[in-house]
Amino acid sequence: MENGLQVTSKKFDEIENIYLLEFIDSDEKLFIIGEDSKEGNKGLRFIIWDLYNIGKVESTKLDDYSTNFIKNIGAYFTRTLGNILQIDDYGTVKSVLKKVAEGLKKVKKEKKEKVEIACPNIKLKKG
Repeated sequence: MENGLQVTSKKFDEIENIYLLEFIDSDEKLFIIGEDSKEGNKGLRFIIWDLYNIGKVESTKLDDYSTNFIKNIGAYFTRTLGNILQIDDYGTVKSVLKKVAEGLKKVKKEKKEKVEIACPNIKLKKG
């Protein structure tokens, strides 16, 4: 892998500590869970990094995960066949990757709406 050096030296300004790394999508992307580095915005930040498009990094923060959750992160997450599962206090199992994908869609939609408000006469290409 030509970009192996970039994988080992990549700096993510959005996160302070990394708690979990997992290869997803047939090892084409790296899923990262870390502590948000922004002051006053502590909690978990989720990053999906496309390893075959080194510049493409998508990041989101979900409200479902608090600072207390971070202390017991190993007890709440499990990995299975390219998926990350969350087990809550009631034993309910949910896909973390699905929640992150929904969060990323929401972020993209909000960005698009901001552009449409700022530039109402400009048509954006879908993609």
